[in-house]
Amino acid sequence: MTGEFNLSSEDFEHLVAWAGHLHEEATLCAEAGYWRAAFILCAASIEAGLAATALRFEPELRARGLVKPKDSIAKLSLGRLVEVGRKAGWLPAIFDKNEDASESLAGEVGDAVHFLIQLRTVAVHPMAHLRDLPWLDFASPMMAEWFSICEGILAEVFAQLTSATAPS
Repeated sequence: MTGEFNLSSEDFEHLVAWAGHLHEEATLCAEAGYWRAAFILCAASIEAGLAATALRFEPELRARGLVKPKDSIAKLSLGRLVEVGRKAGWLPAIFDKNEDASESLAGEVGDAVHFLIQLRTVAVHPMAHLRDLPWLDFASPMMAEWFSICEGILAEVFAQLTSATAPS
């Protein structure tokens, strides 16, 4: 494989396994009622899977102009990796931009992932929590339902990435 990061097959498999471990940790946190940590780890799992896929297809992504020559895939944010995944066709989407993350759940997986990203953002950044969802209580029982939604998003993201990386 080419590219500045030179992702070997072993590195790719390691990153994919890491995505799986992050998901397992998210599930353990959810089972213990640590919803904030569960959402953060779900988003990290998706980030690892998208990064692995983007690194694997780096030459094609650069040739298509989906990653700028000066950008390092290894340093792309989760939001930017989702954008690359949408444009590459790995994460189908119907909305161009949706400000309301809950409305994005009515779209395709490339739209719905924004729900999980917003949860991760407010879980990590206190000012985003205050600004965007001040009413959100990570100790609320409704978090179990939201985690189920995120589990569905995660499953579909990984199904799409598995399909994208499967040999033709």
